[in-house]
Amino acid sequence: MALHLRPNFTVKVPHDSEVVATELERVLSRPDLEVRWSRPAGGAHRKHFDRLHVLIAPKQRKFWSPWLNLDLHADATGVEAFGRFSPHPSVWTGFAAAYLLLGTIGFFAAIFGMSQWMVGTLPWALLGTLGCAAVAALMGWASQVGQRLARAEMTQLRAILAEALHETDAAPALPLVDAMGPS
Repeated sequence: MALHLRPNFTVKVPHDSEVVATELERVLSRPDLEVRWSRPAGGAHRKHFDRLHVLIAPKQRKFWSPWLNLDLHADATGVEAFGRFSPHPSVWTGFAAAYLLLGTIGFFAAIFGMSQWMVGTLPWALLGTLGCAAVAALMGWASQVGQRLARAEMTQLRAILAEALHETDAAPALPLVDAMGPS
Protein backbone atom coordinates (compact mmCIF):
# COMPACT_ATOMS: atom_id res chain seq x y z
CA MET A 1 0.00 0.00 0.00
CA ALA A 2 1.48 3.31 -1.07
CA LEU A 3 1.12 6.45 0.99
CA HIS A 4 -1.04 8.99 -0.85
CA LEU A 5 -1.59 12.14 1.16
CA ARG A 6 -3.59 13.80 -1.58
CA PRO A 7 -4.11 11.54 -4.64
CA ASN A 8 -3.84 13.37 -7.96
CA PHE A 9 -4.10 12.84 -11.72
CA THR A 10 -3.52 14.71 -14.97
CA VAL A 11 -5.60 14.47 -18.16
CA LYS A 12 -4.88 16.14 -21.51
CA VAL A 13 -8.05 17.10 -23.41
CA PRO A 14 -7.51 17.88 -27.12
CA HIS A 15 -10.24 20.55 -27.32
CA ASP A 16 -10.35 24.28 -26.80
CA SER A 17 -11.32 25.80 -23.48
CA GLU A 18 -14.84 26.78 -24.56
CA VAL A 19 -15.83 23.20 -25.44
CA VAL A 20 -14.33 21.83 -22.22
CA ALA A 21 -15.93 24.54 -20.04
CA THR A 22 -19.35 24.01 -21.64
CA GLU A 23 -19.24 20.26 -21.03
CA LEU A 24 -17.96 20.70 -17.47
CA GLU A 25 -20.74 23.18 -16.68
CA ARG A 26 -23.34 20.83 -18.12
CA VAL A 27 -22.12 17.72 -16.29
CA LEU A 28 -21.30 19.48 -13.00
CA SER A 29 -24.74 21.14 -12.77
CA ARG A 30 -26.01 18.10 -10.84
CA PRO A 31 -28.03 18.81 -7.68
CA ASP A 32 -25.88 16.43 -5.60
CA LEU A 33 -22.67 18.42 -6.19
CA GLU A 34 -21.28 21.65 -4.80
CA VAL A 35 -19.18 23.37 -7.47
CA ARG A 36 -17.12 26.54 -7.07
CA TRP A 37 -15.54 28.15 -10.13
CA SER A 38 -12.70 30.65 -9.95
CA ARG A 39 -10.18 32.18 -12.32
CA PRO A 40 -7.24 34.54 -11.99
CA ALA A 41 -8.07 38.21 -11.51
CA GLY A 42 -8.73 40.06 -14.75
CA GLY A 43 -9.53 36.82 -16.58
CA ALA A 44 -12.26 36.57 -19.15
CA HIS A 45 -15.53 34.69 -18.74
CA ARG A 46 -14.93 31.10 -17.65
CA LYS A 47 -15.95 29.75 -21.06
CA HIS A 48 -12.85 31.42 -22.57
CA PHE A 49 -10.01 30.73 -20.17
CA ASP A 50 -6.26 30.26 -20.09
CA ARG A 51 -6.37 29.11 -16.46
CA LEU A 52 -9.39 28.05 -14.45
CA HIS A 53 -9.88 26.40 -11.06
CA VAL A 54 -12.91 24.31 -10.11
CA LEU A 55 -13.62 22.93 -6.64
CA ILE A 56 -16.03 19.98 -6.65
CA ALA A 57 -17.53 18.27 -3.58
CA PRO A 58 -20.60 16.23 -2.73
CA LYS A 59 -23.41 18.35 -1.25
CA GLN A 60 -24.11 15.78 1.46
CA ARG A 61 -20.71 15.69 3.15
CA LYS A 62 -19.23 13.85 6.06
CA PHE A 63 -16.06 14.76 7.93
CA TRP A 64 -13.98 12.55 5.62
CA SER A 65 -15.71 13.49 2.34
CA PRO A 66 -13.26 14.44 -0.41
CA TRP A 67 -13.01 17.64 -2.40
CA LEU A 68 -11.73 17.52 -5.96
CA ASN A 69 -9.54 20.51 -6.80
CA LEU A 70 -9.39 20.76 -10.59
CA ASP A 71 -6.95 23.13 -12.31
CA LEU A 72 -7.48 23.65 -16.03
CA HIS A 73 -4.74 25.15 -18.21
CA ALA A 74 -5.53 25.93 -21.84
CA ASP A 75 -2.89 26.17 -24.56
CA ALA A 76 -2.75 25.80 -28.34
CA THR A 77 -3.03 21.99 -28.21
CA GLY A 78 -6.01 21.78 -25.86
CA VAL A 79 -6.66 21.80 -22.13
CA GLU A 80 -4.67 20.07 -19.41
CA ALA A 81 -6.73 19.11 -16.37
CA PHE A 82 -4.85 18.50 -13.12
CA GLY A 83 -7.01 17.08 -10.34
CA ARG A 84 -6.14 16.58 -6.69
CA PHE A 85 -8.33 15.00 -4.03
CA SER A 86 -8.10 16.42 -0.55
CA PRO A 87 -10.26 16.72 2.53
CA HIS A 88 -12.24 19.88 3.26
CA PRO A 89 -9.79 22.81 3.42
CA SER A 90 -10.39 23.31 7.15
CA VAL A 91 -9.62 19.62 7.83
CA TRP A 92 -6.45 19.81 5.70
CA THR A 93 -5.36 23.00 7.48
CA GLY A 94 -6.05 21.40 10.88
CA PHE A 95 -3.89 18.39 10.02
CA ALA A 96 -1.09 20.61 8.70
CA ALA A 97 -1.18 22.81 11.81
CA ALA A 98 -1.19 19.76 14.09
CA TYR A 99 1.83 18.29 12.29
CA LEU A 100 3.62 21.64 12.58
CA LEU A 101 2.84 21.84 16.29
CA LEU A 102 3.96 18.25 16.89
CA GLY A 103 7.17 18.86 14.94
CA THR A 104 7.94 22.01 16.92
CA ILE A 105 7.24 20.40 20.30
CA GLY A 106 9.19 17.28 19.30
CA PHE A 107 12.16 19.37 18.14
CA PHE A 108 12.39 21.37 21.36
CA ALA A 109 11.84 18.25 23.48
CA ALA A 110 14.74 16.61 21.62
CA ILE A 111 16.99 19.62 22.25
CA PHE A 112 16.06 19.69 25.92
CA GLY A 113 16.50 15.91 26.23
CA MET A 114 19.91 16.00 24.57
CA SER A 115 20.92 18.85 26.90
CA GLN A 116 19.86 16.73 29.87
CA TRP A 117 21.88 13.82 28.54
CA MET A 118 24.97 15.98 27.92
CA VAL A 119 25.01 17.28 31.52
CA GLY A 120 24.62 13.76 32.86
CA THR A 121 21.01 13.80 34.08
CA LEU A 122 18.19 11.51 33.10
CA PRO A 123 17.00 12.65 29.60
CA TRP A 124 13.28 12.36 30.39
CA ALA A 125 12.42 15.11 27.84
CA LEU A 126 13.22 12.67 25.02
CA LEU A 127 9.93 10.97 25.91
CA GLY A 128 8.23 14.11 24.58
CA THR A 129 9.86 13.52 21.19
CA LEU A 130 8.70 9.92 21.18
CA GLY A 131 5.21 11.02 22.21
CA CYS A 132 5.05 13.54 19.37
CA ALA A 133 6.22 10.89 16.89
CA ALA A 134 3.55 8.49 18.17
CA VAL A 135 0.80 11.11 17.84
CA ALA A 136 2.02 12.00 14.31
CA ALA A 137 1.93 8.30 13.35
CA LEU A 138 -1.59 8.03 14.77
CA MET A 139 -2.66 11.06 12.72
CA GLY A 140 -1.15 9.50 9.59
CA TRP A 141 -3.09 6.31 10.26
CA ALA A 142 -6.27 8.36 10.78
CA SER A 143 -5.79 10.09 7.43
CA GLN A 144 -5.44 6.71 5.70
CA VAL A 145 -8.65 5.51 7.38
CA GLY A 146 -10.37 8.70 6.18
CA GLN A 147 -9.21 8.04 2.61
CA ARG A 148 -10.58 4.51 2.77
CA LEU A 149 -13.92 5.85 4.01
CA ALA A 150 -13.92 8.43 1.20
CA ARG A 151 -12.85 6.02 -1.58
CA ALA A 152 -16.38 5.55 -2.96
CA GLU A 153 -16.97 9.32 -3.10
CA MET A 154 -13.55 9.87 -4.70
CA THR A 155 -14.35 7.28 -7.35
CA GLN A 156 -17.75 8.88 -7.96
CA LEU A 157 -16.25 12.37 -8.37
CA ARG A 158 -13.57 10.98 -10.69
CA ALA A 159 -16.23 9.20 -12.78
CA ILE A 160 -18.28 12.41 -13.06
CA LEU A 161 -15.21 14.25 -14.32
CA ALA A 162 -14.42 11.41 -16.73
CA GLU A 163 -17.98 11.69 -18.06
CA ALA A 164 -17.52 15.39 -18.74
CA LEU A 165 -14.19 14.88 -20.47
CA HIS A 166 -15.29 11.80 -22.44
CA GLU A 167 -18.28 13.69 -23.80
CA THR A 168 -15.82 16.10 -25.40
CA ASP A 169 -14.03 13.07 -26.95
CA ALA A 170 -11.32 13.75 -24.40
CA ALA A 171 -9.08 10.73 -24.40
CA PRO A 172 -9.01 7.02 -23.71
CA ALA A 173 -10.31 5.68 -20.41
CA LEU A 174 -9.20 7.78 -17.46
CA PRO A 175 -7.58 6.21 -14.40
CA LEU A 176 -9.59 5.92 -11.23
CA VAL A 177 -8.38 6.46 -7.67
CA ASP A 178 -6.23 3.30 -7.51
CA ALA A 179 -3.97 4.48 -10.33
CA MET A 180 -3.35 7.97 -8.99
CA GLY A 181 0.06 9.12 -7.92
CA PRO A 182 1.12 10.65 -4.61
CA SER A 183 0.96 14.38 -4.07
